[in-house]
Amino acid sequence: MHYEIIPGKEISGWNKKLKKSSASFFQYPYYANGYKFLALCKPVYLQIKENDLVAFCTIMEIGVSFFKIGLIIRGPVILKTGASVPDILDSIKDFARKRGYIFLRINPNETTVETFLKDDTDFIQADYFPLYKGSQGRDFIISTIPEDKLLPSFNQSCRQKIKYAARLPFQFTKIQTDKELKEVYQLFEEVGRMKNFKYRPYKSYFSVFNEGHAHNLCDVYTAKLNNKLYCAALIVKDRDSYHNLSSALIVGDFDSHASPASQVQYDIMKDCFYVEQKPSYNISYSGPESSVYQFKASFRPVDELKPLTYTYIINKRLSGWLYKIQQRKLSSLKNKFRTFTKKFS
Repeated sequence: MHYEIIPGKEISGWNKKLKKSSASFFQYPYYANGYKFLALCKPVYLQIKENDLVAFCTIMEIGVSFFKIGLIIRGPVILKTGASVPDILDSIKDFARKRGYIFLRINPNETTVETFLKDDTDFIQADYFPLYKGSQGRDFIISTIPEDKLLPSFNQSCRQKIKYAARLPFQFTKIQTDKELKEVYQLFEEVGRMKNFKYRPYKSYFSVFNEGHAHNLCDVYTAKLNNKLYCAALIVKDRDSYHNLSSALIVGDFDSHASPASQVQYDIMKDCFYVEQKPSYNISYSGPESSVYQFKASFRPVDELKPLTYTYIINKRLSGWLYKIQQRKLSSLKNKFRTFTKKFS
C-alpha cells in the first residue's frame, strides 16, 4: 500500500468525489488550492488505490529544497470501509521521507485516526509548527433543529438584533461576481487594520471562492445599507457542514442594536439546514478573551473538541532548531509570517 501523487488534470474532480465522504473542507482541492498564493506554500494531493480507492490526503507543503515540512490539516481521508489505518499512516510516513520533509505534522479530523496515531511510536503528540495552525483545536457547532425552533434557540440579545435589523432597509444577499468579492475583501482589510489582524492574500480568497462556488462549496453572504457594505461572511462547505471561514463587520450610523451580523448568520444557518439539508454549522471557535466571543455565543453553539496534533520527526536536528525558534518568539514570528506570505504571494 502506498500513496501516489494525483495528476494535475484529475485534482478538480476530487471536489466531487470528497462530497461522498466525511472529509473536512480542509482536504478539498477547492480550499487547499488557495495555499498556492501563500509564499513558499503549495498543496500536494495523494491517493491510495488498490482496485478501489482506499484513501486520500492533502498535504500543505512549506519550504524549499532541503528545508521542507508537510502539514496534513484535518486528514487523511479514509475512503474504504475496513481499510488498515496503520498501513495508511505507514505509507504517509514513507512519502514524507522520500519527499525530503524535516517533519510531517498531522491533526486528524477523525478520532479513529487519532487512536492509531497515539499507538504509532513514530509520532509524538506535539505541534512542531505552531506558527501556522491551519485549523483550530475546537469548533463552535450549531446543529440543525426544526426551522420554527431555530430562532427561539438563540439568546434574547441575538433575537433582538435580528428584530431591530429588520426595521432598516438592509439588503441581504450572496455575492456572484469577482467585483463583489473584491469589495468584501476590502471590508476584511478595513476590519483587519482596526483589529491589527492580517487576512490571507486576496488571490487566495479568489481561488477558494471561484473554484468552490463552481462546485457549490463556497458562498459569501453580505449585508448592505444604502449600497454600503457593512457585513460579510465567507462560508466554505463539505458534505456535512457549513463553516465560517472569515467574517467581518463595521459599525454604521445605525443603532448598534440593529447590527446586521446576526441576521447574516441566521440566513447562513437556514440555507445550511433547510436548503442543503446539512446537519451542522461551524460558526468558528473564538475564546472568551476574543471580542467576538459574545456574538458567537449568542447563537448557543456547542464547543466541540477536535483531535490533537501529532508530529513525525524525520530530521531531528533541523526539527529541533525550528521548534525552539518558534517557542521563543512565537507571537512576533506569527505576525512576520502573515506579512511575508501576503507580501510575497
